[in-house]
Amino acid sequence: MLKRCNAILEGYEEKLHLVEKFVNIRSQVQQIRKLASELKAGGCSGTIIELKSEEIEKISGEVLEEL
Repeated sequence: MLKRCNAILEGYEEKLHLVEKFVNIRSQVQQIRKLASELKAGGCSGTIIELKSEEIEKISGEVLEEL
């Protein structure tokens, strides 16, 4: 019974790729947190702040698309 349930779950995972999506989203959130931390630390010029903000927007948009 356990083997059958495990096989069914693995089949779902092959179709849905939930673990892969979770790992990808987790990585993207870590990138966002790093960029936000760098912005918070200060010492950035206006251009760098703008670039980091744009990158945060891009990554967060990708996360939303995956959800």
